[in-house]
Amino acid sequence: MPDQRPNPTTHPRVLLVEGQDDFHVVDHLRHRHWTNDDAPSFEIVVKNNDVDLLKSISGEIKTEGREAIGILIDTDDDLASRWQSVRGRLPENFTLPDRPTTGGAIIDATPRIGVWLMPDNASPGELEDFVQ
Repeated sequence: MPDQRPNPTTHPRVLLVEGQDDFHVVDHLRHRHWTNDDAPSFEIVVKNNDVDLLKSISGEIKTEGREAIGILIDTDDDLASRWQSVRGRLPENFTLPDRPTTGGAIIDATPRIGVWLMPDNASPGELEDFVQ
C-alpha cells in the first residue's frame, strides 16, 4: 500500500507519483522486472494529484537524508507547460533543460533528481497512454 501520510517519507530515495493508478503501475513494473534481492530500494509516494505533486517538490528536496527523487507526472494536454511547471518548482541550483528530452532528465546534485513526463517525455498524454 502506498504511503498516505501527509508528511514526506524519510526514505532516502522516493518516486513521486500523482495517484493510486500510477502507484500500482510502477509497483507492478518494479516487481515484474526485479526480484526482491535485486530490486532498487525506493519508496513510491502518492501525492493524490498533479497539483499536490508539484507543490511537494521543494519539501521533498529539503527532506533530511534525501538521496534521490524521481518525479513521474502526466503531461496531460501541454508538454511545454507541464515541463515549465516542474522547472518552476525546483530551487535555482537545480536546473532542468529548457525543454524535455526523449531520455528524460536527471539533475546530478544532492539530492539527485530525475524527471519523466508521461507518456513518453515527448507527447501530450498520461500514464494510461503509456500502459496502452
